[in-house]
Amino acid sequence: MITQIKMLDRVIPLWEILVIVLALAAILLVLVLWWAFGYNLSVIVQKPLSIEPAALGSVFFS
Repeated sequence: MITQIKMLDRVIPLWEILVIVLALAAILLVLVLWWAFGYNLSVIVQKPLSIEPAALGSVFFS
């Protein structure tokens, strides 16, 4: 196993493989976090239907 790793290291240095793996892990992490929290944020951003009437009521009846 170590001989195969050394042969692979001659063709592609191991630090380059490590950089590629870390970059792919970072991209995957961003995609997972966006999937986990992105859709939930769109629900929070949408204003509920009761906000506008309550705001108008506070203006007219204060």
